[in-house]
Amino acid sequence: MFAMLMGSMFLLPVFLQELLHYDATSSGIAMMPRTIVMAMAMPIVGRLYAKVPPALMVAFGVLMFVLGSFQMASILTLQTSTWDIVWSLVITGVGFAFLFVPLTTASLSAIPRHLLADASGLNSFIRQIGGSIGLTIFTQLLTDFGAQARTSVGSSLSVLRPEAVERFTQMMHAGMQRGLDAITATGLAQMAMGGQATLQATVLAFEKSFVLQGISFLAVLPLLFFLRVERVPDEKVHIEAME
Repeated sequence: MFAMLMGSMFLLPVFLQELLHYDATSSGIAMMPRTIVMAMAMPIVGRLYAKVPPALMVAFGVLMFVLGSFQMASILTLQTSTWDIVWSLVITGVGFAFLFVPLTTASLSAIPRHLLADASGLNSFIRQIGGSIGLTIFTQLLTDFGAQARTSVGSSLSVLRPEAVERFTQMMHAGMQRGLDAITATGLAQMAMGGQATLQATVLAFEKSFVLQGISFLAVLPLLFFLRVERVPDEKVHIEAME
C-alpha cells in the first residue's frame, strides 16, 4: 500500500514541473489541498476508529484513493490548471487519512508498552522500504509507458493522415513567413511536430500510470479480511490506567 501512496506523491509533482513548467514552490502550493484535507480529516478518523472496524475504514480509504487516481488520469492534459486537480487531491487526501490512521493504530495496538518504540521504528522502516520500491517501480513504468506512447503517437504522424499533413504545412509556412528558407522551415516544422508528439506521449504515460496505480491498489481489498483488531473494553482500559 505504501508503495502505491509514494508513487502517487511522486507522479503529480513531476507532471506539474516537467510538463506544465511549475517551479518547485508552485508545485508545492498546488499539492497543498491534499495535505490540508488530511490534517482536517485525521482527527475525525481517529474518533471513528473506536466505533468502526478498521478494515471498513481502510476499505473506504482504498476506494477514495482509487477514485482520486482515476479522476486524476481523466483530467491530465497540457492545459490542466491547479484548480482542475483540486478535487482529485481532496478525494485522495480523505483516502490517505482513512488509510494512515487505522493502519498505524491497528499495527501498534497489540504491542506491549515497553516494545512500542521498537515496533514503531520497525513500522516506519517497512513503510520506507515500501515507498522506495514504489518510487522505483513507477519511475520505470513511466519511462516504459512513455516509450510505448511515443511509438503509438509517432505512427500517426504520417503523410497518410490529412490532419498531420495540414498541421505540418501550417508550421512550415509559418517559418517561411518569418524569412526562413524552405529547407530550414521544413526541418523546424519536423522538430516542432516531433516535440509535440513527445509531449502528448508523456501525458498519456502519466495518465496510464495513474490508472494502473488505481487498479493495483484494489489488490489491497482482499487482504483486509485478515485485518482483525481485538477491541479492549473501556472499563479494562480505565482500570489499567488507574493501576
